[in-house]
Amino acid sequence: MKKLAPGAVFYDIYKKFHIAFVNIFPVILYLCHTAPASGRQSNTINNRLHPLHPDNMKLITRAICAAAICAVATATLTLCVGKNTDIEGRWVQPVPGQPDAWQGIALEPDGKASSINMATLAYDTWTIEGNRLILGGKSIGNGQTIDFSDTLVVVRLSADTMVLRMGAMDLEYTREKCQ
Repeated sequence: MKKLAPGAVFYDIYKKFHIAFVNIFPVILYLCHTAPASGRQSNTINNRLHPLHPDNMKLITRAICAAAICAVATATLTLCVGKNTDIEGRWVQPVPGQPDAWQGIALEPDGKASSINMATLAYDTWTIEGNRLILGGKSIGNGQTIDFSDTLVVVRLSADTMVLRMGAMDLEYTREKCQ
């Protein structure tokens, strides 16, 4: 079963901390190792570049504190993102301008998708990448068929409601009840 975190909005924050921790921290350590903090001149280049030089120790301490903060934030956000909810199922919404008609998406456990009451938009695949739902399919109209892939941000997901963001527009779906 594919699962998605209900706290998907935290995923972007988690990724930013992860990028900071993995990519920026080694650069900070490198700079701490090669540059003194205060600009005082030392007797030799070897003394100035040494990790135990007093100026470098201050920078190393700061870098370790920054890394600890990033690690704690990453761990906290990972725990928030770790609580899963099923995204599989049949999700519907009213057709705009036709309150008695419904349209939507069926997400099968094996990554297959299908459209519900949308003849010109035929979904056939879906995947989850972080908090992003990627739908693939074919757009049918005007005598031509075009393959497409839509990437939607999962804003909220509960047992009976899913909110997807497409550009600046939020689309709210309700899980279709089994008959």
